[in-house]
Amino acid sequence: MATPKFYLDKKKDDEGKLLKEQFVYLYFRYGWNKKTKKYAYTLKHNTGEKIAVKNWVLTKQRVSSSMTGATEINDALDLLFEDVKKHFREYKTIYKCLPTDEELKKKIAPPLVEEEKANTEDQINFDTSDFFFKAFDKFHVDKRNSFAENTLKNSQTTYNHLLEFKKDYQYHVTFSSMNRTFETDFKEYLTNDVGIVNTTVGNYLKMLKLFLKDCEEVKHYPVNLEYLKFTTGFEESERLFLSWKEVMDLYNLDLSEELPLQHAKDVYLFGCFTGLRYSDIAKLNPGHI
Repeated sequence: MATPKFYLDKKKDDEGKLLKEQFVYLYFRYGWNKKTKKYAYTLKHNTGEKIAVKNWVLTKQRVSSSMTGATEINDALDLLFEDVKKHFREYKTIYKCLPTDEELKKKIAPPLVEEEKANTEDQINFDTSDFFFKAFDKFHVDKRNSFAENTLKNSQTTYNHLLEFKKDYQYHVTFSSMNRTFETDFKEYLTNDVGIVNTTVGNYLKMLKLFLKDCEEVKHYPVNLEYLKFTTGFEESERLFLSWKEVMDLYNLDLSEELPLQHAKDVYLFGCFTGLRYSDIAKLNPGHI
């Protein structure tokens, strides 16, 4: 399979001289046709990285290691390189077709570069659900190298719950709708409809707040600042304990004619005598003996 390549742009100034700083472009070609002398698929994509021409190593198609920030830029190019190959392969093997430029660009979630941003910023409608979820999806992609695996899973699951909440209730999930009403509605959806316990709901709210903070402080999107008041904790519920007498009364209770209840009693008492949680008991097998 053909592999992506990176080259610098060749923009010139008003005098026709090459600019000293150029954007790094990704080129990807596939399926050379000898008869038409054309490729079946060609992609030219601005990576958003802009560097001095003198710091570009043509033979390696990467930034010179002597340049400040070279590691971060080269890591980003490596990630993009793998993304393009991965998603192109998906289209070929799963969908049995070649992607369009737009489809592949959406998959690799490219950042808006300076010149593109200047041309499109005035036309962007930030107050749409579509923009909100695209921003969340890009946030997830951007954090792949900095988030731990479990944190990444939490980010993806939070995104999925928000999307289902939007679909099920036709809810207008946007940056401007991030108020206390939304917080209440989303929490009720997670607890009542999805059946999630309070502590897990709190984790999803923490992730949502982290995403919104990134959008507000880093991306400078117009986020409703009421999100700062979202509560991610819950009041500690009262813990009930059985006395030793109550435990022994339950132990001596004869439920032999009600086997399901007898089984439940045995599991419960096993937890009482060992201190194991039910989630741990459920994972036990003969190999643990």
